[in-house]
Amino acid sequence: MTTELTVKDTSTEAEQVQGAAAGTPDAAVSAAAAPPSFTTEQQAHIDKLISDRLKRERDKQQAAIDKAKADAEASQAAERGEFQRLYETEKANRAEAEARLAQMEHDQQRRDAAQAAGIAPLWQRLQGSTPEELAEDAKALAAMMQPAQSGNGQPARQATQPTPAPQGSKGLTPEERRALATRTF
Repeated sequence: MTTELTVKDTSTEAEQVQGAAAGTPDAAVSAAAAPPSFTTEQQAHIDKLISDRLKRERDKQQAAIDKAKADAEASQAAERGEFQRLYETEKANRAEAEARLAQMEHDQQRRDAAQAAGIAPLWQRLQGSTPEELAEDAKALAAMMQPAQSGNGQPARQATQPTPAPQGSKGLTPEERRALATRTF
């Protein structure tokens, strides 16, 4: 019986399509107006096919949504990573600049202490972390640079300058050279 119904529905549909192709207006209206009739088994099968297709479509859309969310999260993570890298770079640059500034300030304190002690050229030899320690080290270094006192309390004599080499070639004065030069020619 279901086979006959299916055949009958199929023939009716075929007739309607042929009638619509022939230009019969009644056939086109009856094709649109007459809904097909299915058995409960057929309807259940069709419903199952439709629900499966809709489920696949929903799954496909959900997968696309999930992929879009994952891509958005990945791009945000990449941006965060880029910002994190920039932050770390700037943090390192700042630490380096602060270290250079601290070294420059310490060097200036060493120069000031050496200048105050009268040993400005020796400022790099001073050691200490505070201005007081630097001043103390500068005084000690200045005391070491003073000439030694002799046993009687008088300052030590300075050494005499060596005698300069004789002027002219071979110890001759310019007059002697001229006289020697006139005799040779």
